[in-house]
Amino acid sequence: MGETAKSLEKPAFSSSVNAVELADLAAESVIVYDPNGVIAYWNPASERLYGWTATATVGRHFSAFLAPGTPYTDHWNAILEKGWWEGIVRRRTAAGRLFYAYVRQTARRDQRDGLVDIVEYGRLVAPRPAGTLHDADADITADPTGSDDQYHKLLRNMPTALWQVDARYSAELFTRLRAEGVTDIRAYLDEHPEVVEFAKDHVVVTAANHSAVALMRANEAAELIGPIRYLVAAAPNLARRVMIARFEGRRSHTEETRLLTFDGCVRDVSFSATYPTPPENIETTFITLEDITERVRAQAQLRKLQMEHERAARISTLGKLTACIAHEVKQPLAAIVTNAETSLRWLAKEDLNIEKVRYLTGRIISGAIRASEIVQRVQRMAGKSEAMRIPLQIADVIGEAVCFIQDDIDARDIALEVDCEPCLPAVLGDRVQLQQVIVNLLINSIQAISQAGSERRFIHMSIAISANRRSIVISIHDSGPGISDDNLSHIFESFFTTKDGGMGIGLAICHSIATEHGGEIRASNHPDGGAHFQMSLPTAPAENQQGT
Repeated sequence: MGETAKSLEKPAFSSSVNAVELADLAAESVIVYDPNGVIAYWNPASERLYGWTATATVGRHFSAFLAPGTPYTDHWNAILEKGWWEGIVRRRTAAGRLFYAYVRQTARRDQRDGLVDIVEYGRLVAPRPAGTLHDADADITADPTGSDDQYHKLLRNMPTALWQVDARYSAELFTRLRAEGVTDIRAYLDEHPEVVEFAKDHVVVTAANHSAVALMRANEAAELIGPIRYLVAAAPNLARRVMIARFEGRRSHTEETRLLTFDGCVRDVSFSATYPTPPENIETTFITLEDITERVRAQAQLRKLQMEHERAARISTLGKLTACIAHEVKQPLAAIVTNAETSLRWLAKEDLNIEKVRYLTGRIISGAIRASEIVQRVQRMAGKSEAMRIPLQIADVIGEAVCFIQDDIDARDIALEVDCEPCLPAVLGDRVQLQQVIVNLLINSIQAISQAGSERRFIHMSIAISANRRSIVISIHDSGPGISDDNLSHIFESFFTTKDGGMGIGLAICHSIATEHGGEIRASNHPDGGAHFQMSLPTAPAENQQGT
């Protein structure tokens, strides 16, 4: 080692103990390279880490100990330019095993700024092979002490994918930020998004179990060792949320997110990070991932089936109301024909009255528009179109819904009374869905009254503003037999019905629509007898009140 060994000496040490002797005792790997990258010193910790003896390494170029295909010129050039470099590197043992190490490399120069050598300090970030220097994969089952106890067996075989993470970068960063007076980490990260990106490369996975290897579609645990960027690749904001949770002192952070596996598949996962608290090792964080892809798919399929179910219910409702709809369409069409025939007669007269013809033509246009609106409304009710939230006057919505079933009400000799407070504020909702609720509730009342055979045959509907003026309350009270106490708590459940041949979906859909609109619906028995339904809908924000 000659001159290089002498260059390690520092005046701060006793004359009887030089820097080389201290480096021999260091727990970290210490390697010294000459200006050409040839190894000049290799301490005992390096022998334990790499499996090569100092005799076998001194005099060889350091590129011989890198993982195959690993470039080194970028690091070397950075050292020569800036005087230092630190980060995660991939190295290989004497037996060819690959592992990751965290290294700090510093260039030392003489008084004339000439490069003397480069000193590297390194430590393992993947667990060292158990039992020997190079006889096991780098996974969470490898115990640095050489013992494979029951604890490590449990971690290795547990069904949950588990990652052990060296998060000392985050710990050091947060300590510094708190010292600088930072209390709002969210605002800080908004101003410095590069901090999150830097953390993705400097917070590293040091171990992973077999389930993690399987979830990532990897071949061995060593492929999972390194920066955590791959764990957050499918959810760019996940790393930010994890950092916020740790800075705020939470014990853990859990959320449902997505994971990009090594074979290019995107999986839905439940992500959990468990943070250490003193006196625990504050450098270690555990991350677990549970594959919930099938559960998410099942939930999506269920939602799709529910939408199809609601659509089928709408079509069923339309089938019952076909006669009413036909009657409603027939009225504007008859008006169009009548006005057109009248226009022809006026045009045939010698003393042509242009104003009269213009008036009749306007009536024809109005009738056509009315018929078109009716058809479009029916199409929306039967179609798969998404709900449209727009400002609505609920009195107009209810008036149109009543038109659907007015003939049925008249045919059964039921008195319908509607009381509406004047100048009500608008609600934000989907016209067709809200009409569907009103139609379903009115049909229930009609059927209940008909089955009861009572002489009192009425439906009373009121529309009013709530006491706090934050919602519109729609109340429907009928003269039917009411709801039995046993059924009140189940009345809005899917497939619950007390009717012969009933499907039990009408009121469940009403409840779903009310909830989706931010409101609620309740059922009770009126003190004067009969069923009493109340639906409340929040009023639209002030900016949506004009022009409704």
